Amino acid sequence: MSKLPAFLSSFNNLLTAHPVCFTNSLLIVLSAGGEKIFQSVAFVCPKDPELARYYGLLFLIAPLFILLVSGMALHEGLWHVYHGCLNRSEGAGLTQKQVCHSFWSTFFRSLIVPCAWLFVSLLDGTYIVCSLGEDPTQKTEESDSIRAISQMAGWIFLVAVVIVGTTVTCCMRCNAQKTFLELHYIKVYKKVEKEELEKKMNEKAEKMAKVNVISLFSEDLPPKETWDKVTVPVVSEDSDAAYYSSLHKWSDEKKNQNSSA
Repeated sequence: MSKLPAFLSSFNNLLTAHPVCFTNSLLIVLSAGGEKIFQSVAFVCPKDPELARYYGLLFLIAPLFILLVSGMALHEGLWHVYHGCLNRSEGAGLTQKQVCHSFWSTFFRSLIVPCAWLFVSLLDGTYIVCSLGEDPTQKTEESDSIRAISQMAGWIFLVAVVIVGTTVTCCMRCNAQKTFLELHYIKVYKKVEKEELEKKMNEKAEKMAKVNVISLFSEDLPPKETWDKVTVPVVSEDSDAAYYSSLHKWSDEKKNQNSSA
């Protein structure tokens, strides 16, 4: 029993030290499993060879595009740079270098899941057999040959990805201006900065929310008119005032009325 806590501790240390590697590995496993489930549930190769050709290719290519676009759209770092980029203050706009760096770094990171999906699809060979076979619904020597070619293409694709990825990584590492320890320090600093920023924002938001809630219940239960006002949704972009909620807006208007009275 004593070995289990030690194993869990070692596993936790591994996750803490290599979170990106663990996340990528998990995404690869999920994409491989998702491809098999998707194939068994949704894929039915038609008997018409002409239709089957496009049907198989569509099932092979369409998920790659969807996974790539979804991966980029869900990447927080991309929106951290691009969100509100068209309405930035003067002097705070993005440079062409920043735009390209953010886009392409997110693009290449988002290729992991589509590449895993493509490798599993080629290794299985079902989509290729459906697309290229003369009689895709029957198991023949031709279908076995096509499946073998598909599997070979899958392994060649994987080897090519590994070679290119390793080469690019080595070139970037060897040509880096900062040392390994400097990069590690920057990584640690960004993590601590994010934690401290979240902590400070929570403290500030909690303080502001308490003031607004106390203002709402300053005289027992509010009347229906007040409930109606604090229920109406507020879109912060609709006004120059920084109102984060209907209660925040109502509380601020109440303060202005009291100060002008």
